[in-house]
Amino acid sequence: MTMSQGDSHNFNRFVFEGVSGGTRVYVKPRPIFWELFFFGANSPLKTLFTKMTIKMELVHATEQSTHDNKVVAINSSKRPITPKDFYELGQLLGYCYYFGIQDIHKDNLLITNNGLQVVDVEQTFSDLLLPNQTLLLPTDKKLAWSAGLNALTQDPLELIPNTEAKALFDGYQSITEYFFNQLSGIRELLQAHESDFKNYPIRIFFRGTRDYANLLEKKTTIENLLPEENIQLERGDIPYFFKFINRNQVYYYTSESWEYKEVALPIDFIKYVDFCAKDPLDLFTNQRLENAWACGSLYLAKNLPTVPANKLKWETCAIDKTESYLSFTSKNLNMTTPL
Repeated sequence: MTMSQGDSHNFNRFVFEGVSGGTRVYVKPRPIFWELFFFGANSPLKTLFTKMTIKMELVHATEQSTHDNKVVAINSSKRPITPKDFYELGQLLGYCYYFGIQDIHKDNLLITNNGLQVVDVEQTFSDLLLPNQTLLLPTDKKLAWSAGLNALTQDPLELIPNTEAKALFDGYQSITEYFFNQLSGIRELLQAHESDFKNYPIRIFFRGTRDYANLLEKKTTIENLLPEENIQLERGDIPYFFKFINRNQVYYYTSESWEYKEVALPIDFIKYVDFCAKDPLDLFTNQRLENAWACGSLYLAKNLPTVPANKLKWETCAIDKTESYLSFTSKNLNMTTPL
């Protein structure tokens, strides 16, 4: 089996990827708890999201280990893309948005014969303001090529044809309704796994991986690097930082045996870090879910202009679209934003 390797992290360790016997294999020198919890074949969330079209088929192919894990997923497919895939992308968007899962770019999303499979999760339980912070949709035009959306289409978000755009929007609304219906069950499940969550690191990104790679290749410069960034860059690694749920400290690995040390964060970094690795129960309240639902709906209405105004109505909500504003209305909430 031929394996390709990713970027170097934590004392020249790499993620390796290859195909064996028709399945895609990933060897990861880090914990894979989050992939398996959210997208694994034995995920406890499967009992709650039985009608969801998102695939949960990742398998842990090695003995339980903190590091050096092998993950097996169904192989990717080059089949034609259909509106059903956009519907599933909309469901996946809502799922990742509400669970605060980030960095789901196109390389972390496989198109299989059965649907869409996420294969990498390192950031979760972030208090996201908008659904594009998942990176399934572009955060800006310069990075649009890397978004998860590009696994389905090369079209910019605003040029996705009406049928596909409406399918994406419908998928988002359907998964949202599911979250509300299952809210108490989600909270109970998260509370039951609280002690597990506290044991596993959640990655923190201070800068883009490509920025670090360009720096190592002497293609660019970065001002005001943290001392802990410089330490890792000097040994040829892409800097890697992490924290634990409900703790303010950020850490980096200081030895090949996985010892770690706290990062001395400048004050302007602290506010950003505060949005990451939140207490999951704080994310799953009716008020927080209502606000996120409205913000996500307005974001999609603004950035999917090919969906006609008369199609922005569902059983649970409606969006009023004029030349100057968008207004979201549900049973409990009204939110308006300028165009």
